[in-house]
Amino acid sequence: MTAIDLSQFAVFANCTKKDLKKISRLASDLFVEAGRQITTQGARGRECFFIVSGEVDVERDGKFIGSIGEGELVGEIAMIVGDHERTATAKARTDCQVLIFSLEEFGQLLTEHPEVGTRIEQTAVQRLRDDLAGVTS
Repeated sequence: MTAIDLSQFAVFANCTKKDLKKISRLASDLFVEAGRQITTQGARGRECFFIVSGEVDVERDGKFIGSIGEGELVGEIAMIVGDHERTATAKARTDCQVLIFSLEEFGQLLTEHPEVGTRIEQTAVQRLRDDLAGVTS
């Protein structure tokens, strides 16, 4: 895999080069083929996935609820709650490059980079609000 420039993504916008280097070391880089399932609704969430490139479709109870792409996270809600069941199933619509953060790595990310944690939590809250309101992407 090629080196990933995290500075291009809004969630990491205020991070220094040193911070970005630390963050990239926390995660594992993975290529996900189109059609491959990334998360499964109801399964325990012990990692989350930051989408570097590609698109992911999200379903809940077998119904399409939206797509997410570059610069967004999959599985962050289970991580914020802490080793919780997945609220949705995510499947790669296209080939994707992702960064995987384990529960421990995610916790470290939030602790060491609270500004990143704030952005992630704001996104998760908005997704939950949209879900409660029945909004789809």
